[in-house]
Formats: sequence, C-alpha cells, structure tokens
Amino acid sequence: ASRIPRFDAVLTVRIWAVALALPARPFRCRSCFRASGHGALQACSVCGEAYFCATCRQSAETEEKHRHECLLLQRLEGFSSKEVPTEVRANVALLISLHAFLQTEPRGNVSDLLDLVQEPLSRPGARRRARLRAAAAKLFLEILEETAETADKKAERRSLYAAEVLTAALAALPLNAFGLGPEGRDGHGLAPAASYINHSCVPNCVEQIGEGCVRFFALRDIEPGEEITFAYLDLSLPLEDRKRLVKTSWDFSCDCARCRLGPGAESQEKP
Repeated sequence: ASRIPRFDAVLTVRIWAVALALPARPFRCRSCFRASGHGALQACSVCGEAYFCATCRQSAETEEKHRHECLLLQRLEGFSSKEVPTEVRANVALLISLHAFLQTEPRGNVSDLLDLVQEPLSRPGARRRARLRAAAAKLFLEILEETAETADKKAERRSLYAAEVLTAALAALPLNAFGLGPEGRDGHGLAPAASYINHSCVPNCVEQIGEGCVRFFALRDIEPGEEITFAYLDLSLPLEDRKRLVKTSWDFSCDCARCRLGPGAESQEKP
C-alpha cells in the first residue's frame, strides 16, 4: 500500500438503485444521476416518468436498463396518491430501480443488501415504516407480475424475489442511503459497498455522485493503513447538533477526534 495524494480518487462504487423525488425527476438524469446543469433532460417517450441527459440517451447500457423498468414505472404512476401513499411510492420506485440494475448487472444480488445494517424497530416511528416497507414490497411484486407479457414470464417473475427479502432490503435504507441534492431533497440512492465507509467530523474524503456512481476523493494525503472516512452531515453544525443528528439519523455516537475534544476546542478553531 502507498500514500494516496490529496485530490486523488480513492474509491468508485456503483449505485444500485435510486428513488427520485417527484419535483426533481425532470432535472436529474435517471441514469447518471447528475442534475441538468448542462442541457435539458428528455423524458422517455413510453413511460414519461424517466428523464435522461443527452449522453445517457445514446448509451446502450442505459437503454437496456430502462427496458426493465419502463412499464413498471408507468404502472406505478397509474395509482393515485390516495391509493399509494408517498412513502410507499418512493419505496416501490426504489425497488423498480433495483430490479432494473439486477437484471443488467450479473454480479449484483439482492441478498447482498441483507448484510447492511437495518433500521432498528426501537427507533421512533420504525414499526410504522416497517409496515409501509412491507406494503411496498407487496405492491412491487404485484406490478412486476402483472406487467409480464406471458404466463411463463409471470411465473418467472414470481420466482425472482421473496417479499420478506425485499422488505429487509428496504429496511437498510434509513441508515445506508445516499442523499441526492441539498439535504437529500432530490431523492436517495443505494450503493451497498459505499455503506461500509464510516463517518468522521474530520474526514479524509469527500463524496461526489455522478455517472451512476458514488466517488470518494482524498481531502488530504491519506497514509497507508489509514481508515477511509467521509462526513455524513454538514460539518459547520455545532457539536451538540452534530451529535444529536448522528444519533437520530444513523443510530451511533461519533467518537472522532473533533468530537472528543468538545465544544471548547471548536470555539478556538473559529477566527
């Protein structure tokens, strides 16, 4: 192992699935996940629910992946907000995206998501969210089967996923999803390998989302054997706010050097 110089790329991880917020869909490419800062996005002419940048529209990989989700997205949008609540809809959308990824990525397996830390049922509102996740898994499987073209295809799709496995995979979202846009307002994505990178309030890396991946870049020189870390939150927040947010959002207590020094040390850092 050798030192990683400042600004170098440290790690690149594929995003397996994404759920885009409704207002963000026309402005964030469904394939590379970049915001539309370099030209307008174009909606799929079939489903009208997925938007792609000019580069991704010309990609055979994008076309093949979207082929596995196009009719599913169209069917999901056919339900009213009264029939399918927002939280259930977002979870179904993420499962549709996950299905498209797994159908085009031979190394991907839904069981890999079961190794991620799941939301504890002891958290406030967790049992309600667990019920909504179960409802989302059930609805996704219904949509998956009913959009199959033949009886044989329906039987094949029924055997792809177990509802319990999908529900468990969704339970990993609260503690492992990556937010898109400021404060995650554009939606969230799931990149399993990136979920194993820990938080620090003095991180040595910063993450960047684009080209369908989460990329980590060195903020300073990283020595051999040093743990790779990045910040899960806004580091300008006061110590107590950071501690509270880390605990409520990710269910752990930060023990980084900055937090151990306490608020006195932070006040000395300010000009």
